[in-house]
Amino acid sequence: MDIDLGRGIDGTETARQILSVKNIPIVFHTSHSEREMVEKVKGITRYSYVIKSSGDFVLQSSIEMALELFDAHKNFEKTVKSLMQSDENLHLKNQELAKLNEELNATIEELEASNEEMAQINEELIQTNKMLEEKEEEYNILFESSSSAVFIIDNGRLKINRERLIIRLNTNS
Repeated sequence: MDIDLGRGIDGTETARQILSVKNIPIVFHTSHSEREMVEKVKGITRYSYVIKSSGDFVLQSSIEMALELFDAHKNFEKTVKSLMQSDENLHLKNQELAKLNEELNATIEELEASNEEMAQINEELIQTNKMLEEKEEEYNILFESSSSAVFIIDNGRLKINRERLIIRLNTNS
């Protein structure tokens, strides 16, 4: 793009208008080598600034580099967009994992409470089992030591009557 386009808008304004519609690589090709002219095009997306007296080889090389740089910039933008999407996906997955972690912790707390309850019940069963074993041992001793005794259960208590073979029943029920 030449900076001097004659009457009307100049090359820098034309470049701005083009870039507002389509992103393309722009190489400025001008006879202006003044500092203020170079500063004027700095605010515009540009890929090269070539002085006309530089020759065709320099212009051709500048155009090729501008196209390569433009492609690299497009690839970079795609990569950034992909990384941003990946970051968003990771953020969503982290939220899902945090929710699952909360649910898992709640389940673990419930299991720990159940485990404590079961340990208490188990301890009660162990004590009851010991008591039953002791009672069984007592009954075994009683049964083995008395051949003619009569055993009577009265209100849930065992009574032994060795003298008379009388069975008394509790009729209070």
